[in-house]
Amino acid sequence: MARLEYKTMTSEKIAFDASKDLVDAVRDARKASRRYKGKLISNRIIYEIGARAFLGIGDESREIIKQKIEDIETRENILKSEKRLWLDQLEAFEAEEKLLEAEALQNQQDIETLSLKIIEYWEKITVFKKKECIGFIVNSFPERLTREKVAAVFPKVPAPVPSHKVALDIAERLLAGGMLNE
Repeated sequence: MARLEYKTMTSEKIAFDASKDLVDAVRDARKASRRYKGKLISNRIIYEIGARAFLGIGDESREIIKQKIEDIETRENILKSEKRLWLDQLEAFEAEEKLLEAEALQNQQDIETLSLKIIEYWEKITVFKKKECIGFIVNSFPERLTREKVAAVFPKVPAPVPSHKVALDIAERLLAGGMLNE
């Protein structure tokens, strides 16, 4: 055991016994010019730190650490919120993309269906002059087709049934709203 001493502000001398290792560590810290809160390590500072720790009295550094932890938690919450916003925006983009893909697929299916109807009714309309068949085609897509548009597709004189590719082209232009000049 060794003795540590220090003088208080009132010039009182406080001494206490400490282990030799502790006394040597304090002396080595002093020689190395180590600091605590900007002050050079001394017996007084060591006593003060020990007393605060023993009595459970917090010091400013503990409060600073607690404040920094709170700041970090606040930043984490902000980052989590920002991440959630970005993820929501990404989900919205993906949903919009899926909707556009579904609409494109539906449009392609509509074109295919209309092209098959054009091929199916071609001879009945052009050769046998059954104009009621135009109504059957229009009824397939009443919100997108009119009798006039569909009638414009079929020639006035008998003509061979168009190929599947040509029928697809006709159906695509009809559903897009374009008029055909044949």
